[in-house]
Amino acid sequence: MKKFMQLFGMVALTSVLFSFKSIDDPKVIIIDIVDNIQSTTEQHITNEFKSELDAFKTNDHIQVLDWKDISKGLKDDQKKALLDSIQPEMIMTISFKNATENKVTAVVSKQNTSFDESVKVARDLTDTLSSDQVKNEGVFHTDSNYVQDNLAPAVFVSVEAKNDEASNKEIVSKLTSFIEGVKTAEAQAVADEAQAVEVTTVQ
Repeated sequence: MKKFMQLFGMVALTSVLFSFKSIDDPKVIIIDIVDNIQSTTEQHITNEFKSELDAFKTNDHIQVLDWKDISKGLKDDQKKALLDSIQPEMIMTISFKNATENKVTAVVSKQNTSFDESVKVARDLTDTLSSDQVKNEGVFHTDSNYVQDNLAPAVFVSVEAKNDEASNKEIVSKLTSFIEGVKTAEAQAVADEAQAVEVTTVQ
């Protein structure tokens, strides 16, 4: 009972902290990292990515939250309440694993409440990572019962990496730049409205 009250208190406190978001508040990105990289050298793409995420701690315009940290010990209904209160701009699960060729694949849950927006984010991300060094395997849809896959724009990203210095640097740089470039809901609404006006004017 005591543990439940502690968990409930954490969710309630988070709700209070995030329920008064204004246009001047930093955008919130939730990241869930799955590390399947095996390395016998100093090259480790997951650790390099985590190091770059740490740099956001000094950025007043973005707040990156670790999903495993903030959801630890919570049941699904508590996780939902947490996400409802935080209202993140994006939830990104990134799985890193070893491969002989650099590849990126994105997956979006069919049950996502922001499905169309999630698909757009997934396509933008895979297109951003695509290069001579990284093969774009495309965007797929699947069924998922995970809370973090279905609330807010959310995408699962599989990064298959050679885990060498050159490709690691490129992939990590593009991933962090993409995260930093995510617009707040308010800014995205303004951009969408401006685009709609431009299309109407052209017609």
